This record gives sequence, C-alpha cells and structure tokens, in this order.
Amino acid sequence: MIYLLIFLVLLFCIYYFDYAKHSHLFSFTYWGVFVVLVLVAGLRYRIGNDSIVYENDYEAFPKIWELFSYNFSSTRYEPGFIVFSSIPRSFSSDFTWLQFFEAAVVNFVIFWFILKNTSNRFFCLTLYFVVLYLYFTTEIMREAIAVSIFLLSWPFFRDGKWLKYYLLAALATFFHTSAFFLLVLPIFWLPGVRYFFRFGYRTIFVCIGIFAVAMVIQLKFYDYVQMLALTQRMADRAHIYAKSELGGKLLNFWGMGDTFLRYALYAVLALWLYKSKNKARHIEGKDKMRAEKMEFMVLWQVYVTIIGMVLFIALRYTNYFSMFAFILMSQAYLKPIDIKDKVYRLRPMYWNLVFLPFFLASFNFYLRPVNKAKTLPYYTKYYPYKHRLDPEKDSQREAIFRYYGTR
Repeated sequence: MIYLLIFLVLLFCIYYFDYAKHSHLFSFTYWGVFVVLVLVAGLRYRIGNDSIVYENDYEAFPKIWELFSYNFSSTRYEPGFIVFSSIPRSFSSDFTWLQFFEAAVVNFVIFWFILKNTSNRFFCLTLYFVVLYLYFTTEIMREAIAVSIFLLSWPFFRDGKWLKYYLLAALATFFHTSAFFLLVLPIFWLPGVRYFFRFGYRTIFVCIGIFAVAMVIQLKFYDYVQMLALTQRMADRAHIYAKSELGGKLLNFWGMGDTFLRYALYAVLALWLYKSKNKARHIEGKDKMRAEKMEFMVLWQVYVTIIGMVLFIALRYTNYFSMFAFILMSQAYLKPIDIKDKVYRLRPMYWNLVFLPFFLASFNFYLRPVNKAKTLPYYTKYYPYKHRLDPEKDSQREAIFRYYGTR
C-alpha cells in the first residue's frame, strides 16, 4: 500500500507542478517526497535480497577508528564501501543506520540531478521511483553509490573539466568494480570515435553491429570477460558470473522485446524528439556541445541494452545511464514536438498514452516469477512492505530468499 500511495502522490504532483506549472510549495513537496523515500528505504525490514547479504556481514564491518588496522583484502567488499559503512557502524551495529545512510546519500544525489537537468521534475522522479528506487536502495547498494558519484561528475564531463571528472570516476571505482568503465568513458568522446555516438540513421547500423558482436562474445563470455578484468577482484567476479545463469544467458524473443522496450525504445524516442527540438532551435557553441554530450550518455543506454539483450549481465551498466534517459524522456513529456519546421502539440491524455506501455512493462516486470515453478513472483522481494518498527517476517519473501540462497 505504501508504494501505491507514493505513486499516486507522484501522479498528482505531475499534474500540479509539471503540467499546471504551479510553483507554490514546490520545494516543500519535492524535498518532502525525498524524506518519505528515505524513510521507506531506511526503515525497511528484510526487503531486497542483497540487503540480507549486507545485513549478515554488517556486524563484521569496522568502525571508523578501526579502519587503520582493518585488512581490506579480507572482504569481498570494495574499500570505499567499507569506509562508507564504517560511519554508521561507529554508532551502532544495527543495520538500519546503514540503510538510512545509503538511502539518504543516493536519493539526495538523484533528486539533485533531476532538479538541475529537467523542468518536469516529478515525471522524471516517477520514472525513477517505478524503475530504480527499490533496486538502488534495497539491492545494489554499493553500485548505487558508484552511480551517484557518476551523476555528480556529470557537470564536469559535460563542461570538459576532465580532472574533476576523473577524480570522481576514480572515487566511484572504490565502491564498485563496474565503475572502472567510467575511467575509459571519455575515450569514446574523442573525435572520430564519438561519430558512433551521434543519433541518426547510423544508429541503426551501429546497433546491428553491436548485436552481432555481442552474439559472438556470448559464445565465449567468460574468456572475454577475463581478458577485460582489470583487477583480481573483477576476475573473481567474472568467474562467478560465468558459472551463474546470468553468465551467458541469451534472452528469448519476448525477453529481448521487453528489455528493448523498457531500456532502449523510449530512450530512442526521447533522443529523436531531443534532436528535433535542438535542430529547430539552431543551438550552437557551448549549448550544442552540452546537448551532444547528453545525447552521448543516452546512446550508451541504448548500446548497453543491445548488448544486454544477448549478455544479460551487461544490463547492469544501464544503471549508470538510465537517469540520463529519464531526463530526456521527462524533457519531452508535455512539450511541443518540432518536426521539419512544424510544431505539434499533444494533449496530456495523448502523452500519457505514449508512455503507458513503458509503465505497464515496468509493472509487469515485478509480476514475473523468479522460480521455474512460478510460485514466487519477483515483487515478493519488496511487497508487502515490512518495517523495523514492527519487524515481521513474510513467509513468501523468506521462501524467495531461500531460493536465492540468502539467509
């Protein structure tokens, strides 16, 4: 019920602030939603599979004053996350404090990112809530912090302040090894290479090429990942994934279609509208460069999705680029459409119909079974909501934890 209530509040805010353009009480409402999301995530009890793993290990984490003597190589967690966790751990061994700390940091950065990059703040916030909120706060806690650092680095990437960008990108690698990718990301912006990151008809051929290469890699996934492993920790994780069902799993036709719709199709639609509007405005100079860098980020979302349709584990890299796609989607929402010197205005009802399949597909994802017997739907990990003020285990959720091998 709490999730539905938040969703309904966000829908009302879309109407009141994004459509009707009221400004009264905006800041109070916007940051009020932030507080609610932090409270919901911080007070959760045995929600999210990865949270259980973190909670089981939390008591062994060092306090701040124990960091100097702590053997960081003795744990599978990255040093940055150990240091991050040591702050709440210094006050209490109760995992609730880490839940609150992580939820506050991650959500604050995302709320800031939305506030700075789009005028339809609540529509973008709704996209985040439906798709990423539970995943970022109850599952991939380490990677969510790395993603947040990446979002903080965006103004520096956008404006070509590379030293500041690299300092933050390097910091992100101390929270999750997947962030090593951020260190090579600027290479793809170099002249010549960035030709492939300009949206247009060429994008179709680039996607076909990426899909073909991914199919080849899928046949020898483990060997290629081992070649790309930059650290022993990454090599170890590659070995684990290679043996898991995610290692080289090829989605079926419906799985590919669903993945493309949720992660790429609407990003492509947003890119098309974004390019059309910028062309109609005849933007030049600094504004053009910034627009091209936003286009660059969203095309990464599309390309990573194409790879993920073949190599499912690659979809985790959409975590870094999804918020950029959401920004473009929210910028398009309710705005006039510029096509070949003509301006079209859609009524809100039609805009809602355009985005309805995206939300339906996202909600349907939570209804999917995680086991072959189809007795454990995915939403069981999060619903019904249980909190620390009245801790009560849910039998079906405990069953899904046992299925995943979590205790």
